[in-house]
Amino acid sequence: QDASIFSSKKHVFSSSSLKYGLLALGIGIGIIVGALLDGMGMDDGPAYFASMFIFGGLGLILYYRISMSKTRELEEASDS
Repeated sequence: QDASIFSSKKHVFSSSSLKYGLLALGIGIGIIVGALLDGMGMDDGPAYFASMFIFGGLGLILYYRISMSKTRELEEASDS
């Protein structure tokens, strides 16, 4: 083995609290949007579940984009 296993070149941004926080935020927004859609006459089941899944998924996509951005920043900093 060479000494590359001790190198800190590969940094990975991983924060599960950010991931679950954004997921919970998305689900909360989905519940509010579901309530609004329910008040506008849409059936309550599809309104709540669709909104929760859509906004929860958007929260996870946002987490992915943030984590990829942070990973690139860490890689660029370690290359310097």
